[in-house]
Amino acid sequence: MSSLLFVPANDERKFEKASSLPCSGIVIDLEDAIHAEHKRRARASLSELIPKHRNPKQKLYVRINGLHTAFWQDDLVEVVKIRPDGIIVPKAERDLHLLDEFLVGLETSHGLVENQMKLILILETAKALVDMEPILSSCPRIDSATIGMADLSADLGASWSDIVQQTPLCSSDSARNSHSCRANLA
Repeated sequence: MSSLLFVPANDERKFEKASSLPCSGIVIDLEDAIHAEHKRRARASLSELIPKHRNPKQKLYVRINGLHTAFWQDDLVEVVKIRPDGIIVPKAERDLHLLDEFLVGLETSHGLVENQMKLILILETAKALVDMEPILSSCPRIDSATIGMADLSADLGASWSDIVQQTPLCSSDSARNSHSCRANLA
């Protein structure tokens, strides 16, 4: 069995502890675990934190801030320096070509092979699920994807238990408009 532990990027003690546990990998979180006013400092700490405590037996991933925010490019500038095994992209549903182009430039400037930085996408909206095929085929560096149940259920106006039921909450046509899905749940 494999497991990934999420650790806030600004908590050295938790990263050190996670590095000593028998998990498959660690996800350094720059997104939800870090308040906006602490993001710059958390990003800067990566270059000190990772070499000091990285366990070569574990995969290392970094969850950046979503492409809908002002933080993702600054995240990537710092993340490429530590050469993680992958970058986790939350709320992935658009602009992946911009992310890919930005990463190509960073890989080139850091002497890395193009497409070395792999992406793991988190699909967290009804729109992302409906558009899953074009999203997943939008760039060659996409390695895999997962569904973010908390944000997906919020987007659909449903509870987690509603989401995991056998019966669909709404049709794929109504999923294109999450407001329609909310109406179907009433």
